[in-house]
Amino acid sequence: MSDAMYEAVEIPVEGDPDASAQAYINDSLPPVFLDQIDLASAEGVRQLAHCLARRYHQASLECDEIERFVNRNKAFLRRSKLLDRLTEAAQRIEDEKQRAWTLDAVQQMGHALSGHPERLDMMSSRLLWLCLALDDHVTAQIYRHDQVVGWLRRPTTRRRMTPQAVQFLAVDYYRNAGTLQQPRTEYVMIISECAMLADDERAMTMAAVLLRDLPPPPDGGEAWLDVRHRLRSRLLALGAWGELDEAALQRAVSRLAPPVADDDF
Repeated sequence: MSDAMYEAVEIPVEGDPDASAQAYINDSLPPVFLDQIDLASAEGVRQLAHCLARRYHQASLECDEIERFVNRNKAFLRRSKLLDRLTEAAQRIEDEKQRAWTLDAVQQMGHALSGHPERLDMMSSRLLWLCLALDDHVTAQIYRHDQVVGWLRRPTTRRRMTPQAVQFLAVDYYRNAGTLQQPRTEYVMIISECAMLADDERAMTMAAVLLRDLPPPPDGGEAWLDVRHRLRSRLLALGAWGELDEAALQRAVSRLAPPVADDDF
């Protein structure tokens, strides 16, 4: 994700965040989704190969999309051993990153086919764009942070919060933070909420690090501190809260402490 995705994309914020997220992602959606492919048809296997080859450059595959594709084509996949053939084909892809992505996609299909959809774990474009849209709604003073959390807790959104998906949110922001004209504190708070909802230690650790030097958002100081205190509690329980984290939190607490009146001296 480039810094342009954080600052240069103009989307409507008058509607709900889902509509805004859809506006974000429209240009990168594929013409055919994986779960629309019927492998029993004459063109099914060729269509799947074409879809996977192009999808690397488009919006991410989603876990629920993979699960629906496998359920639709379960009998064919088991009978044909197609996933083994796709793995062999993927290993011949010259581009290292695309080869790794394709192998991972096939592996995720294998999890669903073996009856373990809970093992599906992929980066989610839809989660990323929803988080950005929610940040925009808070910035426009349409939503408060507590309302954002309500959106994140929806079952469909929670399903997308796999370890890989929430870790990507944090890593992607870190990669682009130096290019932003203004820090997006509320967005990092949203990443933190996703990490805690996913109960992913690595993502929570990264979120705490990102928050260390970020100022409170306008009119959002209490929520900013609340997120940081909840991250502290979760990471302390995991033995993953360090001295630098504690020092940064105490600075944050001092920053929002009420001034001492002169007559108190």
